[in-house]
Amino acid sequence: MTGSHHKKLHQPQFLPGIPKMQTCSLIKIIHSMIIGAFLFKLILRKMAKSITSDIMALIKKKEILIISICLHLTVSIQINNQTSCSSDIIINDANWKRYDAQFLATETARNATFSIQCQEKGTLYLGFCSLMPAETFHGHGLRKDLAEKLEQMHPSFLRFPGGCIVEGFTLETAMFFCNTVGPVWERPSHWLLWHYRTTNGLGFHEYLQLCEDLKLSALYVCNCGMTCQGRGPYYFNEAQMQFAINDTLNALEYALGSSQTHWGSLRAKMGHPEPFSLKYLEIGNENSGTEYEACFNRIREAVLERYPQIIIVSNTRSETIKTDIVDDHYYNMPEFFAENIDTYDDY
Repeated sequence: MTGSHHKKLHQPQFLPGIPKMQTCSLIKIIHSMIIGAFLFKLILRKMAKSITSDIMALIKKKEILIISICLHLTVSIQINNQTSCSSDIIINDANWKRYDAQFLATETARNATFSIQCQEKGTLYLGFCSLMPAETFHGHGLRKDLAEKLEQMHPSFLRFPGGCIVEGFTLETAMFFCNTVGPVWERPSHWLLWHYRTTNGLGFHEYLQLCEDLKLSALYVCNCGMTCQGRGPYYFNEAQMQFAINDTLNALEYALGSSQTHWGSLRAKMGHPEPFSLKYLEIGNENSGTEYEACFNRIREAVLERYPQIIIVSNTRSETIKTDIVDDHYYNMPEFFAENIDTYDDY
């Protein structure tokens, strides 16, 4: 479990049945905020012996004391309202902080729930929670059973992060590299076309790591400056288009740059100091038309100027663009495929 934040309280709050001195600790002094005489008397009576003369002087000037209460959390797996396994966490920091706990599963269940309970009264902010198996594929976070099934298929390349997820149906739901790297709990979540939210926990780094672990060629698909054309497209303005171009270049730097570069240094911090192998770049997903061709040419030119070894994949066949590979998408009746069965015999 990561990203817990305990709210700073501007008044001391004590727990029923528990001595006041055990439930609060003095952590910080903030100037220029006034509190009532009752609070002064309460703090002086219970804490005078442990407070220095300097702090006492500040109290006499009516400067506020912030009191922090330790919160005792129990995180558990519940099955039929019964605790299957649990672990305790003490929250005693007023800042955002990562907390980890371990569970040992005692049984298999299809109706289990993840529970977070607090024994005391207080305010707690949870920024990110994740329940992961202790053993993962090559220790890189993916489920072993699923990754091993992929490995047994002996694929030659992996196209990621996918299709329509790249485009989105609005500018806000379009996929960009910069939102999928760094510590998982710091990545912004992403609302998808299929009406659910993803944490981006499976991001650019994880896809590249999977390709390396499975010995696959990586094929990265970048947004080409537009949303899904099949859902009422939005075409990026100039500033947004430049952002998309830069985001693609940054993705390539993350994968291929040295650890001395900006994005390469982040890759190194994520545990991979040496560059990944990234061979292919597909510009856009299932896009076409004059708008696509103009965007394609701009991104292709920018990419090849810096990374001439990259093999470029396009979405369409056109005389106005230059490409190495075409990623055809056909939505047709069965007869069409029967008539064109030999299309790729010598491709």
